[in-house]
Amino acid sequence: MVNFLNIGRRVNLILAGALLFCFLVLNQAAFASESCLEYEPKTVELTGNLIREIHPGPPNYEDISKGDRKESIWVMLLDEAICVHPLDDLNPGEVDQKEVQLVLNREKYKKYKELVNRKVKVKGTMFHSFSGHHYRKLLISVVNMERNA
Repeated sequence: MVNFLNIGRRVNLILAGALLFCFLVLNQAAFASESCLEYEPKTVELTGNLIREIHPGPPNYEDISKGDRKESIWVMLLDEAICVHPLDDLNPGEVDQKEVQLVLNREKYKKYKELVNRKVKVKGTMFHSFSGHHYRKLLISVVNMERNA
């Protein structure tokens, strides 16, 4: 007598394996492009519009009107979507990213404040978000920024 329960399990395992294989092949193809960027220490250059955003910060990161401190960030709305090759567990690959959060020290915030709401070119090193202060998947530590006509 044929045990249909075992046949069903085998079919499910075969289908699951085929789906996993397809996912891995397609995922790898997304990063195979030579045009994908790399994470730090590689320096990259991005262009786009620089904007400023306010987000709720500590203590709860939920609502400024309920006492959370205002946290101001700068974001680049990129001219073209980017992909980034995976590096490690902390820096996974990303595709079709259209925004990047900028990371600057106080001096650079002062130096570049006139560039907010303008088209800019940024040079720096990229890393993936890892904390509550990161509001985009991708961040760039700014080395240099200039107006891009």
